Amino acid sequence: MSLALGINCGFCPSSPGDDPTETAWAIDGAAFAIKATAPAGNKKVTEIGFWNGVSSGSAANMFVALYDDNGGVPGNLVDSGWGSVVASSAQWNKVTGLNIPLSSSDVYHIVVGVEDVANINAVDTEASGGVLHEEDTASGEPSDPFSSDRDSEKLAAIYAKYESISVLAVGENCGFVLTSPEIDPGGSGSPCNTGVAFASRHTSPAGNNIVTELGWWQGGSDDSPVVHWNMGIYVDDAGEPGSLIVPQSTGQVTTLNTAAWYRYTGLNIPISPETIYWIAIGIGYLAHGANWIDLTWDETQLYRYEDILDYTLSDPFNVEGGPTMLLGIYAKYEAAPSVAPTANINGPLVGPLGGPI
Repeated sequence: MSLALGINCGFCPSSPGDDPTETAWAIDGAAFAIKATAPAGNKKVTEIGFWNGVSSGSAANMFVALYDDNGGVPGNLVDSGWGSVVASSAQWNKVTGLNIPLSSSDVYHIVVGVEDVANINAVDTEASGGVLHEEDTASGEPSDPFSSDRDSEKLAAIYAKYESISVLAVGENCGFVLTSPEIDPGGSGSPCNTGVAFASRHTSPAGNNIVTELGWWQGGSDDSPVVHWNMGIYVDDAGEPGSLIVPQSTGQVTTLNTAAWYRYTGLNIPISPETIYWIAIGIGYLAHGANWIDLTWDETQLYRYEDILDYTLSDPFNVEGGPTMLLGIYAKYEAAPSVAPTANINGPLVGPLGGPI
């Protein structure tokens, strides 16, 4: 099997399996870097490895990393990890458990280094299709920024496995949504167990709809105490959350040490089409622990907060501040039930508001 970007070198959606059966190039006491373009979308690298084509190689420490691009050559270190080369075995050697977010479609350099153990470990290479940058380093760890000692026209059996990551996205896992989110939204965390209410501004969808479910993501799970919470929707009042719409969720409690989507179902909250509302959550006060709500910076989004004595939402909302952020809270909606027109013996059919059909 020959080397092919996206299959057994470069950025790959899965771990390579077969022997590339190409020319081996000694890597002991050196770090190799190949240039590759990251996939589009929200992805992260979870694994970096290389094919060791020399079965007589010795066990050795193995360094893996991503470097950014500096005009076509490796630049600064993005993130790295350590592992081990398996002795006397021609196989894929890899470091797993990485968590390196990628910028969509950006150029990176995937780096593998092996310490000098006075024996031979070698990367399979192909004499076309790329440029291999080499830096001499006894430990296998290159400098930062990368300092290339040799460049050659080669494609090397070096890969970075990636997977999709979820992010906060309006209409998917925050704001008004059609389906209940299930995956960790992957935002940053903000403490929410200090007796506080958050309200996030969103525009309702077109059409005649009702909100049937309210929910939020609690990201904290380490030593997280049980916390009381409550959710509701506020009308907009000149760009700020105003009065509270009823019904709302009441008296909900999180599960001990569990990061999860917490939701309240069975609601029936009518909403007007294409109208600004504020989806809100109130969190009870606790003196200790680490409960978190997910958020991400977004200059197009707003949220407001207020301190509260318990998890009860105030009416109206008492704005105390709030920056431009997107919060991991949502309102699930569906089409409102239709009302059958009634017959008017003295005239045409009329709808629920009395107008002609």
